[in-house]
Amino acid sequence: MKYTCLIVDAAPQNIPVIYKELVANCPEIEVLGEYSDIAEALSQIHDLRPDMVFIDTDMVEQVHENLLRILTQKTYLIFTSEWIENSVKAFVYNGLDFLLKPILKQELSRVVKKILWKENQLLRQQIEELKGSSKVNMMERKVAIPSNDGIHLFPIGSIIRLKAERNYTRIHFVNQESMLTSKTLKSYEQILPRKMFQRVHQSHVLNLSKIKSYINRDGGYLLMEDGSTITVSTRKKHELLEYLKGR
Repeated sequence: MKYTCLIVDAAPQNIPVIYKELVANCPEIEVLGEYSDIAEALSQIHDLRPDMVFIDTDMVEQVHENLLRILTQKTYLIFTSEWIENSVKAFVYNGLDFLLKPILKQELSRVVKKILWKENQLLRQQIEELKGSSKVNMMERKVAIPSNDGIHLFPIGSIIRLKAERNYTRIHFVNQESMLTSKTLKSYEQILPRKMFQRVHQSHVLNLSKIKSYINRDGGYLLMEDGSTITVSTRKKHELLEYLKGR
């Protein structure tokens, strides 16, 4: 599974340097765009919803403080600067971390590992909450799914899995039916309860309660209640196995 990021820097010549280091040393990260204009960057952050943003501290003063704080709730902000004195801004604005330019390979790797660790912690927390929560009420909640002929409401518990098909998402239900919808997989990740649904692969989000078994063949995969088999990314495998053992 890949995480997405944007690079925002006041000096355009710095952007290729950060991009090159990410591509060379952090295969888990996909760069969606590079920007030297803060207004354009903010617009793209809203539209693309990246998992993380590398942002030059020289551009922070152009952003309202409240907006920065909102951004830190939706994405990981990593502040960058040529001056160590600017590191305080990362803490003032609740950034995840600070990187001093020129960015060293080991420092970039440290920050990426920090993000991956936090994501794994979140998954473990979700699994524990799912095991200890009342599943009935959650499964009775409904999600709105748009189609060509209108908007349909389906109980969350009726969804087994969601699969990305380019910019569309195919939703598979417990009755063996499926529906193709124009929303992206990431859009559904944001509206489905995180206690119950988890992206286990770049193109799959699963209802954790609909996992039937884990098959330890061909690299390992999950068997769902509808008979489908889903490959699990290496990073997610350990947490999901722990979840299955505890059910």
